[in-house]
Amino acid sequence: MSKIIARLTLKQPEKRYQSGRGLFADLRRCQDEYSVRGTISEFPLGIYDRTHRVTFVSKMVGRDREAEIILDEYERAAGGVFHCLFISGLPGIGKTRLIQELQKPIVEHRGYFASGKFDVYQKNIPYSSILQALRGLIRTFLTESDERVALWKKKITEAVGGNWGGDNRCDT
Repeated sequence: MSKIIARLTLKQPEKRYQSGRGLFADLRRCQDEYSVRGTISEFPLGIYDRTHRVTFVSKMVGRDREAEIILDEYERAAGGVFHCLFISGLPGIGKTRLIQELQKPIVEHRGYFASGKFDVYQKNIPYSSILQALRGLIRTFLTESDERVALWKKKITEAVGGNWGGDNRCDT
């Protein structure tokens, strides 16, 4: 029974039961065995779990080289040196999926992750994707403790210096 419950609660939807019929068959087998023997032996789950829907597996395929490059750049950045990575390509080739897949290990290692996506409708706004990434990063910083916010403010001010044209405050 615990294996059936574990299967029902798996993180990846494609690994869970795909039909009520499959779940019912496994539960029925448990009930029948228990009423005859008083125990339930192990058996392969999901033998009768069939669906008429097409199921798409949410797994990144064929991007090992690109994933390795991005994770290598992250390791360099984690060493204290700023790194920025730009990913380009035709629509529909999996750029967003690649970024989503690689965001997980970076965040798990308590790193910061920011991304911006070029939008055809914002092509008249210079650097819109970079601005989008920076906005996301700033929003992440602002969710932290007051001490961390003060630390990031100091780091950013030191890095930017007098290059932002203001009097050490941001009015925008």
